[in-house]
Order: sequence, then C-alpha cells, then structure tokens
Amino acid sequence: MQQKIKHSNMKRKNAGFTLVELIVVLVILGILCAIMVPSLVGWIEKSKKHGVILETRYAVTAAQSLQIETVVSGEKVTYEAIQELAGVKGTVTNTEVADDLVVHLTYVRKPYTVTYCRNYDTCGHHTEMYTFSDNNESGEDGEGTLPKPSEPTQPLYPGTDIPLQDNPWPDKGSVSGSVTIPASGIFEYEGSYYVFPAPVTLDGESVQKWNPEHINNWGTGNGTVKLSGKDLIEWDGTASLVGTDFGDLLKWNNDYYVYTNHSNGAGSTPQGDKAWYKLP
Repeated sequence: MQQKIKHSNMKRKNAGFTLVELIVVLVILGILCAIMVPSLVGWIEKSKKHGVILETRYAVTAAQSLQIETVVSGEKVTYEAIQELAGVKGTVTNTEVADDLVVHLTYVRKPYTVTYCRNYDTCGHHTEMYTFSDNNESGEDGEGTLPKPSEPTQPLYPGTDIPLQDNPWPDKGSVSGSVTIPASGIFEYEGSYYVFPAPVTLDGESVQKWNPEHINNWGTGNGTVKLSGKDLIEWDGTASLVGTDFGDLLKWNNDYYVYTNHSNGAGSTPQGDKAWYKLP
C-alpha cells in the first residue's frame, strides 16, 4: 500500500505544469509586456531624440568656432570640417551666418532632422532654438560650405524695407580742417533718424562741437532733416498732401522721399518739387 502511495506521489512530481497553469503564466506575461513594452519603446525613442539634439549642439559649437577662425584666415568653412570637429555621424546642411554668428543650422541623422535657430524668439519660422522632425526633408547630402562667411545683416528703417546707412558724421578725432558731408540715405544717431538731403561743408571746430542733431532743421537743402517718425505715406500720385510735416516719409512708385520744407501743410508733391528729397 505504501509503495502505491509513493509511486503516485512520484508520478505527480514528474507530471510538470498543467495546461491551465501554462495558460495563466502566458496571460500574466502578456499583461506585463503590454504594460512595459510601450514605456520601454518610448524611453528608447526619447533617448535617441535627445542624442540627436545633443549632436546638433556639438555641430553648432563647431560651426561657430570655425566661423570665428575664417574671419581671420579668410578660408571657407566646409560642412565636412564642421562634422569632423564636432565628431558627429550625421550631416550638417542649410547653414546661415549673419554678423559672423551662426543663426541657422540643420543637422540630419536619418530618420531625424534638427534645425537650430539662434534668434527663434524673433524668427518667423521657428518657435524653439532646436526644432525636431522625424522626417528627413532637407534633401542635402552634407556637402557644401558655409554661406557668406562674414557678411553683416543690413538694418532697416523701422516699418519699411529701407536699408540704414552708417552715420556719415566724421570722426571727431580725425578732422582738423573743413570737411564736406555728402547727401545721404537714412542713418541713426542716438535713437533718432536723419538724412543729409544735400552736401554740407563744416569746419573742424563745428565737427568737434556739433552732431547731426545740432544742424537739424537748418532749412531746405541745408543741414540734416530729422525724420518725424510718423507713419509712412503711401502716395498714389493724386491724393492731397496738405498737412505734410517736416521730416515725413513718403513712398511713391517704389521710391522713398523725405519732406524737407519748413512750410508745413504746403501740400507740395514729389513730382518735381525740391522740397521732397528722394532717398538714394
């Protein structure tokens, strides 16, 4: 009797798992996989994106370092040189430089694309410094050079496409005799905007003591004209200009004019009237 009991116990021990037990185990494993796999995949994807953005930062730093060197050497900076210095595996494309600063750079490491924008807060195309994309839309192969190695961005008169020129007022330390300041476009001086509508000759003492503000409003064709700061007049060639003030800015036929007459409200037009100075 005891041998039968022992034999039965041994058979039960060697029988293994039942089908029901295996099914229960598989269900538990399936539930665990359903919970853990998406999180794991998401973590891996997030880690890859972080790595690509980090490589983009390396590329931007390398591009800026090489750009500073090229100001002195005059040599062109290639995308390959940027990639080598940064030690990245992806490709650098679509790089833009302004005032010797790298303002845009695109880094591609398939299937990811990251675009760097230095002035993202004022840029009309980007809202973040690093814009991430899952699709490689650049179409570039990483070959090329940095455009315009040292070309400053031309500042504009506010609200227009008129480029500002450098202040033509002579350097006070370099003038001893008389000097003639030529007619000019719009320039900025201490937060205000002026033009020289005609050449003005000044002696050395005047240059030392005065500035563009001192000789403002000397009269038509003399001294500077300080722009009034009023809204640009979009003139159609027929509307009345009565009430125009000294220093008002007008646009007509894609040309810009500044009113230089002290007789405010005279209503003269740019059509051959010398009171309107046409900007160069």
